[in-house]
Amino acid sequence: MNDKINPITTLIIGTIISVCIALAGCGKDNSTNPPDESEFSVFVTLDTTIIEKDFADMTPVTFEGENAIRISDFIDIVVEEDTLYQLYAYRIIGSDGFYAHTNPGYPDNSWEEIQMGYLLTANRNAVWESSLELASRYFVDDVDTIRLIRQFDIITQSDTTPVIIEDVDTVSIEDTLCIKLTEIVLIADPQFELDTTATYTLKAADGFSTDFTGSEFDTGYWSLVSKKTKFLPDLGGSSRIKGLESIIIP
Repeated sequence: MNDKINPITTLIIGTIISVCIALAGCGKDNSTNPPDESEFSVFVTLDTTIIEKDFADMTPVTFEGENAIRISDFIDIVVEEDTLYQLYAYRIIGSDGFYAHTNPGYPDNSWEEIQMGYLLTANRNAVWESSLELASRYFVDDVDTIRLIRQFDIITQSDTTPVIIEDVDTVSIEDTLCIKLTEIVLIADPQFELDTTATYTLKAADGFSTDFTGSEFDTGYWSLVSKKTKFLPDLGGSSRIKGLESIIIP
């Protein structure tokens, strides 16, 4: 009997061993173990400001039996207008780019809602307290960005509709980007018709309010630079409202 091993046989055996080692290595690389939650982070953005918040730096709570972080805890970004968080809409964006307002019928979250929302530490999924009765599209999977967007509430006798500034066309007034107040109202109610003799009220977040006739209201704008209202011609200091929160329609 010949004890020598055929070279071809040796080559085949070596190849088989190499393949087995490679497969074993792949098995380790493709582990099904869940990611370490301490490695998760979320970006919080406002205009050109971007802050990354690491889960490892946050204080978890228990929500419906799972570890979670309050969404409001991520919102410590310094905003203008004296950090009035109620002046902003909050867009919860998944890693795939999805957010609720991709359907215009679903507004971004309000500050009141944000305080009742959580991100699960196991997967970054957004969950909400049941009392809010939010639609399923607000339960965004794998959230990676929370975006703050300036908004206004349009208040009528029967309803309140939030309008974000990016849904309204801008115009240049005295070399400054502005939004016309009547255009904000038209986003909330496309059937809106200005009554030049009626009274329109602009209310700030601090409770200050000023009334305008329809004719005056038609000359009003909100400046993206000063973050105040302005009128042409100028109607005096009381018309330059900072922290505009709502427009009340008769």
